[in-house]
Amino acid sequence: MKLLTTRRSRLGPPRAGVWVLGSIGMILAPLIPAAAHGTHSSLLARVDERLAEQPLSGGLWYQRAVLEFEHEDWVAAALDFE
Repeated sequence: MKLLTTRRSRLGPPRAGVWVLGSIGMILAPLIPAAAHGTHSSLLARVDERLAEQPLSGGLWYQRAVLEFEHEDWVAAALDFE
């Protein structure tokens, strides 16, 4: 009686090229700037532009306060939260 066995994959351990490419990627990754949402000043400028158009928007004042809070500008954040 023959037992059912699974075929082994022909893939062996990773080749040296994979290790080299992976190492290069890990070395270069921190050098690439990650700006997913923009800089603090550009985000704050956008919110300020929208606030000029809609000065009574509580949501925009909240966004501005959060941006200032994250940038550790505590006084400006406290004023905007009020």
